[in-house]
Amino acid sequence: MRRAAARQGLRLCKSRRRDPLATDFECWALFGRDGSAVYGMGDDGRFRASLEEIGLYLGKPIRREMTVADGNFEVMPWRNARPEREDTERD
Repeated sequence: MRRAAARQGLRLCKSRRRDPLATDFECWALFGRDGSAVYGMGDDGRFRASLEEIGLYLGKPIRREMTVADGNFEVMPWRNARPEREDTERD
């Protein structure tokens, strides 16, 4: 996943939280070359994206099926799902 991010000029970082009860425990974010957050950072400055969400954003999903957390949707195949990018500008 880190290589997929690097190919797109991004850096994949994992939250350093070690407390399993923390809201950003085992969360990820993508940063641009200038160090600004591209995807996965909350307004409060905490990491918010799961590794599966990062994979979908990069176009390289983890090979397993995902379910939507709120339960309103059925299981969706990983190949057909890709979230919208927050910005389309590239260097």
